[in-house]
Parts: sequence; C-alpha cells; structure tokens
Amino acid sequence: WREVEKKVHIYEYGDHGGLIVLADSVKPTKEIVYSWTEGLAWWHFEFTDEEVRVENVISEVTNSRLQFLVYGVFAQTGKGALFHLDFRDITRECQGFSNPGQSNSDYHIWKPGGKTTDCILGKMVQFTRRKQDAECHNGVHYQRKVESEPCKCTPEDFVCAYGFERYQLYEEDETNLGTKDQDCVPNKEHPPDGCGEAIPAYRKIT
Repeated sequence: WREVEKKVHIYEYGDHGGLIVLADSVKPTKEIVYSWTEGLAWWHFEFTDEEVRVENVISEVTNSRLQFLVYGVFAQTGKGALFHLDFRDITRECQGFSNPGQSNSDYHIWKPGGKTTDCILGKMVQFTRRKQDAECHNGVHYQRKVESEPCKCTPEDFVCAYGFERYQLYEEDETNLGTKDQDCVPNKEHPPDGCGEAIPAYRKIT
C-alpha cells in the first residue's frame, strides 16, 4: 500500500478503473482532483465558482465510462448542487492492446502473487492492463484479457486423510515438538508430483 493523496475524500472510479476522481468530503471545495496514473500524478480541476459541500461523486454502475456526477449543497446558500463532469476529450484512447509490454503499447502483462509464488488459490493468473504511467483512456468497450492455468501441486497442497497424521519427532528438548518428516503415517508414501488424485494417506485441499 502507498499513500496517494492527503486528507479525507469522496472518490469514484471510471474507465474500467483507469480514472480516479476525488473530492474533499470534509470542507467546502471548488475543485475535484483526478488521476489517470493510479495516483502517480494528480490533476486539479475547478468545476464551480461557488464552494460546494460535496456529498458524493458517482459514475454509472459498470465504472466503464468517463462521465461523473458530483452532487452536494452550496456552502453559502444551502441549495442543492449537481454537476456533470465529462473526461472524454481530455486524453487520447490507449493503443497496443494486442501487443502488451512493447514500447509502442500502452498495456503490459501483470501477474498478482506473493513474494515466493505466483500461485493464488491453485492458479497462476495474468492480466493485460494499462501501464501505470500511460495517460490515456481504455474506452467504454474495453474488455480486460485474463489468462489462467493450474499450478503444479506441492506438498503444501495436501493434508493427511482421515486416520492419518503427520509424522513428528521430539527435539532434544522434549517440550518442543518439531516436524521432522512431512509424511502422513502410517502410510509412508509421498504426495504425487502432479495434480492427479491424492494417494489414500493424503487429501488435496487446493
């Protein structure tokens, strides 16, 4: 996680998550703040001459478009305020969806995962998504490409079946029980290398 902006804000996403729009939700304001770069850079836009207490910033339900509604009340009069924001003409449309990762493409391949493995819940998943520093919009008809394949099973993907338990030996200090052998006893066979059916001593859990 990293901090992208100070203070408390109302926020909304557009352009399939490629555009973030913020408005101060504590003090009256004349401006909204927006980013095309996932918070790397922010642009300020004054949308009214009179300060407004913003109650919400909303987009349509799929968050795929570049239009937003900002509503609240004018700070001085207390009257209702409603504004339509349209970002369609601010940036170009992204290019190079079919060749992600190339220098002439606005897209790249991204794989979620941890520090030691790319496997999440038994699958390796990769997404084609816009480069963070690409100042362009995906477009309303953008369809994110997602590819996945099963991960190769490891001993961590198995637990002992009913009636079996991990074989354990005591350390020199008998009060400390340490696992010295990952076999399930009484069956001393090992889990299979691939993702086939587990042998009787084991039960595959992922």
